[in-house]
Amino acid sequence: MSGLGRRFYDNTLMYEVTMRTIDGVLRFDPTSPEQVEQILGAFAVAQRETKVRIHAFHFLGNHYHGLYSAPDPDAMARFLCLLHAELARIANEFARRRGPIWSYRAHVLPVVLDEVAQLRRIAYVMGQAVNAGFVAHPADFTGASSLPWQLAGVDMTGVDIDRTQRALDGRRKVGAHDLQHYATTLPLELTPVPALADRPLDQVHALYRGLADEIAVAYRAGFDKRCAAVQSMTPPEVANWLWVNDAVDDPPLEEDEPSAELPPQPGANDVGPPNSAREAPPTRSAPQRAVRKPRRNRAKAVHAR
Repeated sequence: MSGLGRRFYDNTLMYEVTMRTIDGVLRFDPTSPEQVEQILGAFAVAQRETKVRIHAFHFLGNHYHGLYSAPDPDAMARFLCLLHAELARIANEFARRRGPIWSYRAHVLPVVLDEVAQLRRIAYVMGQAVNAGFVAHPADFTGASSLPWQLAGVDMTGVDIDRTQRALDGRRKVGAHDLQHYATTLPLELTPVPALADRPLDQVHALYRGLADEIAVAYRAGFDKRCAAVQSMTPPEVANWLWVNDAVDDPPLEEDEPSAELPPQPGANDVGPPNSAREAPPTRSAPQRAVRKPRRNRAKAVHAR
């Protein structure tokens, strides 16, 4: 037995899913429009096959967060399998590599049916790029995320690549066609969190925009506070502060402490007691190997029969 318990999903709850790459390696490029389209296409394909409701998601270079709910437990499990498998294919294709990219299994956290709790998780997902220092406002993020729909109500679409047909054509004599020949544009449907399902979409988008503004203000206040704290520090204190707050990878260099003066050591030319009275340092001779005696060539006795 592997010791991993079977995971059950409740169709009445919303789940926050976090998936990270192995060793935190940057497998995704948020600045690549082609990769962003294919990531959105992976969400669209998995949603088309399972009918899972997507409330929010946000991609960074080495992990992503998502908020989902499903009509039945089996649909959620199948959705995550299809989504993570397709995302791994996309990352490997752009990096021209093979092998797994995800670290262990997804971290799934159920969210209670409370408006305050669900809005907190929405704000956490929306502020990923801001907290990472990529942008100052969630609206400025151009990577793969649900922010265009959340803030402006933009209809989102993704691009699905038929990699199976492309591989089959590559084995034939004519060869594979251009990548756009296998591309299909699919719609991606997003829905409000269950606590806001009864409200009009205009109010939901206005609420999301208010959360985005609060995220930007909080980040700016924290940034100004950190700048003011750094300005009042000495250079060694700044280096230590950056290391403690994970701003740099290397620890600060320690200041050289004044070494204590050593007593003068007698040299070879110093006048001292005679050689017989000096204590020679103990020496350790190299271990000697035992000398084997040469074998004597003895004549073998031949016995007559």
